[in-house]
Amino acid sequence: MKELKGIDCIFDGNLYDDHGLNCFYEPKYNAMQNFSSLGPHLYYLYFYFYGHYNFLSVDPFEGFVINQPYDLDQIEKYVLNRKLGLDILNLEIENNLIEVVENNLLQDRPVFVPLSKREIFYCEEYKKKDHPHFLFIKGFDSERRLFIIQDGEQNVSLTNSKPLPAIRNKIGDVSSQFYMQYDLLEKGFESYSKAYSYLSNHIQVIKSVEPASIDTHTKALSDIAKIMKGFSENSRSLVESKLEYFKQETDQFRFAYVNSHKLFFKLLIKSISEHVQLNEVKDDLEKLADDCINKWRNTILTIDMQRSKKSASAKEQVEKIFGEVLETEQRWIEVFLKSVDLLEPQPSVSSTNM
Repeated sequence: MKELKGIDCIFDGNLYDDHGLNCFYEPKYNAMQNFSSLGPHLYYLYFYFYGHYNFLSVDPFEGFVINQPYDLDQIEKYVLNRKLGLDILNLEIENNLIEVVENNLLQDRPVFVPLSKREIFYCEEYKKKDHPHFLFIKGFDSERRLFIIQDGEQNVSLTNSKPLPAIRNKIGDVSSQFYMQYDLLEKGFESYSKAYSYLSNHIQVIKSVEPASIDTHTKALSDIAKIMKGFSENSRSLVESKLEYFKQETDQFRFAYVNSHKLFFKLLIKSISEHVQLNEVKDDLEKLADDCINKWRNTILTIDMQRSKKSASAKEQVEKIFGEVLETEQRWIEVFLKSVDLLEPQPSVSSTNM
């Protein structure tokens, strides 16, 4: 019997449609509890930070640019390693899934297994069309041949068949503890590996490498401010790759990607809220964040109109709305940097000079 400590039932109040991601990243949000109570917050904060802003640097990962919203593995690896003192490993499975999962749990490593939803859930939608799922395993009972899992999909699947809407679209995800038989895990994993190429015949584990360089709200705010200061006068370089993505693609994930920008602002403001002296700044940032998200959405709509009209005036309209985006991005960066300056310790004044 083995169970990772500190993995509680947590409510992810971030609506599923706002993530802009898929279920291969959300389980790691829960697993971060294994390393620190602030881990889930910091994981998402940095994940979305690097996912939405392009930082040019001699460091190859610091300057990693995403051209599509699901190409995030390098960002995740960088965040885990450089900020949280962790590493993520892809382990190949050769008819030894149960053994590998148990051995890594015994080393206090969270384990993630890709599965076929059709094999593990009874749901009308999945009977018609299979979907991939990423399962977070936090323990096992070898005598009963059961894995202890932490998952939100178990709850969602109960309401995912018509006429009931998916509960996650209304209030968010509730991640709770469940159990899964060894045989069912193997069956779901085998079906997934036959149907999908990403992580086929592989599982992932996260291990601790060194003490986290970022372990408080204050350190995170100071670190993000330090990174952003070098670009405070050139916000275009931070977000131009996002504009190019919107120009090139036509899929529905563009709006999900913009929605996930809301999560970065939400998490950043939560860290700021930990400091009472920044309450006024928090209100300003919330207004700027809403304005920024709305203008990014308008940018996508304008680009779609430009595609249909194919006129010079339509192209000018895209540049106009993007200029408004840049202005708003610049403004929130300025407000944020000023707020972090308020956290910096002020030099003391000696009594002889008073």
